[in-house]
Amino acid sequence: MSEIYPIARGLSPLIIITISLFFFEENISSHEVVGIFLISLSLIIYGLKQFLSRDSSVKGFSLAIITGCFIASYSIVDGYGARVTQNPIGFYSTMTLINGLIFYFYAKWKDRDIIKRIFISGKRSFFIGGTASYAAYGIVVWACLFLPIAVVSSIRETSILFAILLGLFFLKEKINLIKSLLIVGLCFGLLFLILLLSIFLPIFLFFAPTSAYAIQGGLDLSSAQTSVGKRFAKVFCDAKKEGLDSEFASEYALNNTYLKFVAFPDDDQYLDDLWEFTSNNILDSCG
Repeated sequence: MSEIYPIARGLSPLIIITISLFFFEENISSHEVVGIFLISLSLIIYGLKQFLSRDSSVKGFSLAIITGCFIASYSIVDGYGARVTQNPIGFYSTMTLINGLIFYFYAKWKDRDIIKRIFISGKRSFFIGGTASYAAYGIVVWACLFLPIAVVSSIRETSILFAILLGLFFLKEKINLIKSLLIVGLCFGLLFLILLLSIFLPIFLFFAPTSAYAIQGGLDLSSAQTSVGKRFAKVFCDAKKEGLDSEFASEYALNNTYLKFVAFPDDDQYLDDLWEFTSNNILDSCG
């Protein structure tokens, strides 16, 4: 597991970002690409180190690659399914019911008494574990409305940090050099994805509000045009091509860009220039 899991989890964001860029033309900024690669490569290198140090078979490595492809495929399906339906919880719930029904018949076919044993000896694990799993992945699918799927997938894979910390504090496991490098790589990846900024910004605002607001107000117009204007225009036009009217296309684009999370400067001319840039992009792309 310590060999296959990190490789599979690290490979999936790389597959997702490749498909997103070349087939879905999703707008992913350069700093997001750097963050995704840092997180993915950290996990893959950690898994390869475990693989080489134990002289494991090539079969395990092959299975890790296949698993990574499956993780990437269901992540893309779930992410775009949430965007198309604009109802991530409803979409995920429906998919969960379908999957549950399929696995129920499969389990009954393999072992007729397995359901009875679950409710006799595994009832607590079934309900608590199942509820936690449903809630956790439901949040992941919901996040795909607001962030690129590759970004969401990368942040999700950093859960291994919590596994390492749990092992350190509760199982008294030691942190060796390779684990330390993994932690550093994951943290720098998160930093590039601006996750740490969103965590520490409220603290920074409390201690130095004037400086923080100055940073927020200094958002460069060119950066805003690239990260917000172009992204909004593309998503809006994609929604229009799918048959949505302008009102629903605008709402769809709003839910699939960073517009809700950007602190723009209090400058009417700045906002007018940004909106003019965005409008021109919409007119050029879809009229």
